[in-house]
Amino acid sequence: MTTDLVFNENGKALTNSLLIAQTFEKEHARVMRDIRELSCSEVFRLGNFADTSYLDRQGKRQPMYNLTRDGFTSVDFTELKDALSVTAENSAVLSDGRNLQRNLFQRL
Repeated sequence: MTTDLVFNENGKALTNSLLIAQTFEKEHARVMRDIRELSCSEVFRLGNFADTSYLDRQGKRQPMYNLTRDGFTSVDFTELKDALSVTAENSAVLSDGRNLQRNLFQRL
């Protein structure tokens, strides 16, 4: 796993849908779909998911989401969370979103 999954923007620890897709070798369209289909309040959505974009290899602007820690852990990335292994002393598999959150977002 790369520590580049989480970045600091204006003092906030964030990740984005493209980094999630690349890090966990998933289709970006599926990650975007999971975020769009999340059942949550509009207040939560506005506070934890920011519509943004990136330039693809052809120079075309493509949609992307920036996610806060709470946004990341609220989306059902079960297959991503289950696949993440800690390479520290115990090499435990992280399946709990809160453990994943702490390991990723507390690095900043």
